[in-house]
Amino acid sequence: MPETSLSPNRAPVSHSLRVGGCFALLLAVGLLCWPVQPRAAQSEGAVEALIRRLAAPEMDGRRAGTPGGERAVELVERELAALGLAPLEGFSGLRQEFEFHPHSMVTGETLRLAGAARPLDPTDWQALAASGAGRVTAPAVFCGYGLRDVAADWREYEPADVVGRVVLLVRQVPEGLVADSAPQAQTLERRVAAVRECGARAVLVVDSPFDLQAARLRGEGPDPALGDLGLPVAGLSAAWADSLLQQAGSGLKAQLSRLSRAKRAQPARPLPGELELSIRVEHETARSWNLGAALPGTGAAARRWVLVGAHHDHLGRGADGLGPLHPGADDNASGTALLLQLARDLRESLAGQAGERRSLALVWFGGEELGRLGSRRLAGESPAWLDSLDLMINFDMLGRLENQTLLLLGGAEHPELQPGLGAAGLAAGLQVRATGESPGGDHESFRALGLPAVMLFTGAHEDYHKPTDTAERIHSAGLEPIRRALAGWLPTVLDPGLRIAAGQAAAAVPEGGSPVRVAIGIVPGYEGHSGGIPVQDVKPGSAAERAGLRPGDVLLALGRFPVANIHDYTFALRHYVAGEELPVAYLRDGQRRQTTVRLEERIRP
Repeated sequence: MPETSLSPNRAPVSHSLRVGGCFALLLAVGLLCWPVQPRAAQSEGAVEALIRRLAAPEMDGRRAGTPGGERAVELVERELAALGLAPLEGFSGLRQEFEFHPHSMVTGETLRLAGAARPLDPTDWQALAASGAGRVTAPAVFCGYGLRDVAADWREYEPADVVGRVVLLVRQVPEGLVADSAPQAQTLERRVAAVRECGARAVLVVDSPFDLQAARLRGEGPDPALGDLGLPVAGLSAAWADSLLQQAGSGLKAQLSRLSRAKRAQPARPLPGELELSIRVEHETARSWNLGAALPGTGAAARRWVLVGAHHDHLGRGADGLGPLHPGADDNASGTALLLQLARDLRESLAGQAGERRSLALVWFGGEELGRLGSRRLAGESPAWLDSLDLMINFDMLGRLENQTLLLLGGAEHPELQPGLGAAGLAAGLQVRATGESPGGDHESFRALGLPAVMLFTGAHEDYHKPTDTAERIHSAGLEPIRRALAGWLPTVLDPGLRIAAGQAAAAVPEGGSPVRVAIGIVPGYEGHSGGIPVQDVKPGSAAERAGLRPGDVLLALGRFPVANIHDYTFALRHYVAGEELPVAYLRDGQRRQTTVRLEERIRP
């Protein structure tokens, strides 16, 4: 038995006995040792020992893109390789690499009225951290708060109002203004994405003059680690926004007061003249990896899949690398270690089972703490097996079992899962509580595609995202009951007799978008140094091959959407249907070219 699988509270038995020793003594030693280390204690010791290794100082907090993060990947990879599981489509060996931008330098170069002698003073505007690069000269339009919720009958603009324009909108959304609107639709990121989808060329964001807590200018942006919002986005001072609106008839306060009194959306208001906007972005590029393997199913059910995942990264020493060490023992060395142990358990327990079962994908995600980078990468690349996914289960923070209660977040949407997990939990001495809430985690990347996804969790605590989340504070006695409960439950989830309810509508897909249901037949690469995404491979007989695309080309635009990274690529595909013909701009040997691609329906096994 490997040293890591021994109980940490008991030293291994000495092997100094000679072969010629007394048989009775050997028998006595064997009988004495046998009840001390049953299989459960060995498993518990292995899980806790791996948590300690992942949370050790030499891992330096496992931040994605750092040497410590890479050491953690190598550790998990070695443990996974020892299991000898089948490869997972979309991975190279056990790894799936992705690139990201841990730091970006966003510089607002120019903002002025077209033809004006002088640009705005830097105190009157600032590029957002998540802005895309670009130079734009275009007419402007004021769209109030930038809300367009068809279901709530609240439209502050129509798509034709913003096509080819610079959109001015207010950052804050007053509570209750659109009572029926989903809160997700009101985030700044979603509102920017919506006007981008409609053809806006840039966005200017102004703080409400009625919000006394708001900063006059703020340069932060949503999810800067994921790159950019896909078009130039800048903050604008309320004074300058007011001067623009005064030229159009009434100032900023008057416009918002009218909207607030009427409780009815006001039409978009064109602004006089054109605006010139220039923003430069320089990215630092880093890389991390997802790790994955498969336990193939049997019979006809093998075409269907269940994905169980956990993220292996944590916060490290902060974005600048100079802060205190965050070991991340519970978040999420606990989920990482338990998933590895369950991979061992299931490899053995499923081997001799008769009957049909679903296939099981096991994935350890990178970059969750930076914005679900790894799970978004997998969801965005969307290998064929993901089209046949019946359920995603996320293991995150399973090391602080309180009151013997295991939480199934999002489980209220899936009552069909509760009896099996409840029975397995009861057999292991646990209670299971299903909740309707589903806070952020890697499962959200799959919910955004409209796929059913839940999260297993032992609860929040005061050490969350603090340097005090250490291995010493893990509730060791809770690891084994959780392992036994999940080892007993997961085979029932793989049973095709369990009908898993379909996922809810994808809340994270912008209005007008949908899960990716079309393809052009390429294997996309990572962001290229010249912008766009490289074409790693072209599938034989695909639309891309018929259009003349080749490996090594770099996609720059798909239809009306620019393509700067994998997120742009999947964002674009969500807005088209099979059979549409799209212009595709690409680079080949440094020369910009264009072709036309007829979109194909994605094949769903």
